[in-house]
Amino acid sequence: MPSLQWHVEPVRVSCAPFPVVSDLCELETVANNTLVAILRQFASLVVISEKVLSDIQDECQQIMERTIGLRKRVQALNCRTQKLDAKHVKVRK
Repeated sequence: MPSLQWHVEPVRVSCAPFPVVSDLCELETVANNTLVAILRQFASLVVISEKVLSDIQDECQQIMERTIGLRKRVQALNCRTQKLDAKHVKVRK
């Protein structure tokens, strides 16, 4: 079971207290506060996703560097094996 690594804020989007204003009805105020809280959640999610994608990019960079190193080693071994000549190697009896 995965552990909780990231925390998206705010958790409760419609539980914030709202000021009573005579010009707006209560339903509009709750709806506006909920929309603002949802936008804050999206902003928090964007920050978290940026961190996750940055970590993935770093890991991909490391894999690419290791792959390039392995390719160079394989090419060097290939070059060595092509230079070998079986006719010039002495075989012990």
